[in-house]
Amino acid sequence: MAPFIRACPTSSTMAAPVVSGTSPNVPSALKSTSSLMGCSVHVRFEICVSALICSRLQVGNRTIRKRIHVRVEHVQPSRCVEEFKLRKVKNDQLKAEAKAKGEVISTKRQPKGPKPGFMVEGATLETVTPIPYDVVNDLKGGY
Repeated sequence: MAPFIRACPTSSTMAAPVVSGTSPNVPSALKSTSSLMGCSVHVRFEICVSALICSRLQVGNRTIRKRIHVRVEHVQPSRCVEEFKLRKVKNDQLKAEAKAKGEVISTKRQPKGPKPGFMVEGATLETVTPIPYDVVNDLKGGY
Protein backbone atom coordinates (compact mmCIF):
# COMPACT_ATOMS: atom_id res chain seq x y z
CA MET A 1 0.00 0.00 0.00
CA ALA A 2 1.23 3.51 -0.74
CA PRO A 3 2.33 5.76 2.14
CA PHE A 4 -0.16 8.13 3.66
CA ILE A 5 -0.35 11.56 2.07
CA ARG A 6 -1.88 14.80 3.32
CA ALA A 7 -5.37 15.07 1.82
CA CYS A 8 -5.90 18.70 2.85
CA PRO A 9 -3.05 21.19 3.39
CA THR A 10 -4.90 23.02 6.18
CA SER A 11 -6.00 20.07 8.32
CA SER A 12 -4.36 17.00 9.75
CA THR A 13 -6.38 14.62 7.55
CA MET A 14 -4.11 11.90 6.20
CA ALA A 15 -5.15 9.69 3.29
CA ALA A 16 -3.80 6.49 1.79
CA PRO A 17 -4.29 6.20 -1.98
CA VAL A 18 -5.84 2.92 -3.09
CA VAL A 19 -5.54 2.27 -6.82
CA SER A 20 -7.25 -0.38 -8.91
CA GLY A 21 -7.71 -0.77 -12.65
CA THR A 22 -6.44 -2.16 -15.94
CA SER A 23 -4.88 0.99 -17.31
CA PRO A 24 -1.24 0.48 -18.48
CA ASN A 25 0.13 2.59 -15.64
CA VAL A 26 -2.35 1.39 -13.00
CA PRO A 27 -2.05 -2.04 -11.38
CA SER A 28 -4.91 -4.39 -12.04
CA ALA A 29 -7.11 -5.23 -9.08
CA LEU A 30 -10.30 -6.44 -10.70
CA LYS A 31 -10.80 -8.16 -14.05
CA SER A 32 -14.11 -9.84 -14.62
CA THR A 33 -14.87 -12.28 -17.42
CA SER A 34 -17.99 -14.19 -18.37
CA SER A 35 -17.03 -17.14 -16.17
CA LEU A 36 -17.10 -14.91 -13.12
CA MET A 37 -20.00 -12.67 -14.06
CA GLY A 38 -22.32 -15.26 -15.64
CA CYS A 39 -23.23 -13.05 -18.61
CA SER A 40 -22.27 -12.83 -22.29
CA VAL A 41 -19.10 -14.66 -23.29
CA HIS A 42 -16.80 -11.90 -24.55
CA VAL A 43 -17.68 -9.13 -22.13
CA ARG A 44 -14.83 -7.84 -20.00
CA PHE A 45 -15.20 -5.15 -17.39
CA GLU A 46 -12.24 -2.86 -16.85
CA ILE A 47 -12.03 -0.49 -13.96
CA CYS A 48 -9.81 2.59 -13.88
CA VAL A 49 -10.75 3.97 -10.50
CA SER A 50 -8.68 5.32 -7.66
CA ALA A 51 -9.90 5.70 -4.09
CA LEU A 52 -8.53 7.87 -1.33
CA ILE A 53 -9.08 6.50 2.15
CA CYS A 54 -9.33 9.31 4.68
CA SER A 55 -8.88 7.85 8.15
CA ARG A 56 -9.61 11.01 10.13
CA LEU A 57 -13.42 11.03 10.04
CA GLN A 58 -14.24 10.94 13.75
CA VAL A 59 -17.63 9.70 14.94
CA GLY A 60 -18.10 9.66 18.68
CA ASN A 61 -15.12 7.92 20.25
CA ARG A 62 -13.92 6.09 17.13
CA THR A 63 -12.26 7.00 13.85
CA ILE A 64 -13.87 5.57 10.73
CA ARG A 65 -12.51 5.35 7.20
CA LYS A 66 -14.08 7.33 4.38
CA ARG A 67 -13.49 6.45 0.72
CA ILE A 68 -13.60 8.96 -2.10
CA HIS A 69 -13.76 7.30 -5.54
CA VAL A 70 -12.38 9.27 -8.49
CA ARG A 71 -11.08 8.37 -11.92
CA VAL A 72 -7.32 8.23 -12.37
CA GLU A 73 -7.41 11.01 -14.96
CA HIS A 74 -8.79 13.43 -12.36
CA VAL A 75 -6.14 12.75 -9.71
CA GLN A 76 -3.29 15.24 -9.65
CA PRO A 77 -0.55 15.89 -7.10
CA SER A 78 -1.03 18.63 -4.56
CA ARG A 79 0.66 21.94 -5.32
CA CYS A 80 0.40 23.28 -1.78
CA VAL A 81 4.14 23.09 -1.03
CA GLU A 82 5.51 24.52 -4.30
CA GLU A 83 5.61 28.10 -3.01
CA PHE A 84 7.22 26.94 0.24
CA LYS A 85 9.98 25.05 -1.58
CA LEU A 86 10.76 28.03 -3.83
CA ARG A 87 10.81 30.37 -0.83
CA LYS A 88 13.13 28.00 1.05
CA VAL A 89 15.66 27.94 -1.81
CA LYS A 90 15.48 31.73 -2.14
CA ASN A 91 15.96 32.21 1.61
CA ASP A 92 19.00 29.91 1.61
CA GLN A 93 20.56 31.98 -1.18
CA LEU A 94 19.84 35.24 0.66
CA LYS A 95 21.34 33.84 3.89
CA ALA A 96 24.49 32.70 2.06
CA GLU A 97 24.93 36.14 0.46
CA ALA A 98 24.36 37.90 3.79
CA LYS A 99 26.81 35.59 5.57
CA ALA A 100 29.48 36.35 2.94
CA LYS A 101 28.97 40.08 3.60
CA GLY A 102 28.94 39.55 7.37
CA GLU A 103 25.33 40.69 7.81
CA VAL A 104 22.37 39.13 9.55
CA ILE A 105 19.04 39.21 7.70
CA SER A 106 15.52 38.19 8.59
CA THR A 107 13.80 35.81 6.18
CA LYS A 108 10.42 36.01 7.87
CA ARG A 109 7.49 36.91 5.66
CA GLN A 110 6.00 40.33 6.37
CA PRO A 111 2.39 41.30 5.73
CA LYS A 112 1.75 43.85 3.04
CA GLY A 113 1.56 47.31 4.54
CA PRO A 114 -1.06 49.96 3.79
CA LYS A 115 -1.29 51.34 0.28
CA PRO A 116 0.52 54.64 -0.28
CA GLY A 117 -1.57 57.80 -0.14
CA PHE A 118 -2.48 59.88 -3.19
CA MET A 119 -4.27 63.12 -4.06
CA VAL A 120 -7.57 63.11 -5.93
CA GLU A 121 -7.36 65.62 -8.77
CA GLY A 122 -10.31 67.59 -10.14
CA ALA A 123 -12.67 66.92 -7.24
CA THR A 124 -15.03 69.68 -6.06
CA LEU A 125 -16.49 70.05 -2.60
CA GLU A 126 -20.22 69.65 -2.20
CA THR A 127 -22.03 70.53 1.01
CA VAL A 128 -24.79 68.12 1.88
CA THR A 129 -27.44 69.19 4.42
CA PRO A 130 -30.34 67.13 5.72
CA ILE A 131 -33.95 68.00 4.90
CA PRO A 132 -35.56 69.59 8.00
CA TYR A 133 -38.14 67.40 9.71
CA ASP A 134 -41.41 69.20 10.60
CA VAL A 135 -43.07 67.42 13.52
CA VAL A 136 -46.23 69.62 13.62
CA ASN A 137 -47.18 69.18 9.95
CA ASP A 138 -46.42 65.47 10.16
CA LEU A 139 -48.94 65.01 13.01
CA LYS A 140 -51.75 66.86 11.13
CA GLY A 141 -51.82 64.22 8.43
CA GLY A 142 -52.90 61.53 10.86
CA TYR A 143 -51.80 57.98 10.74
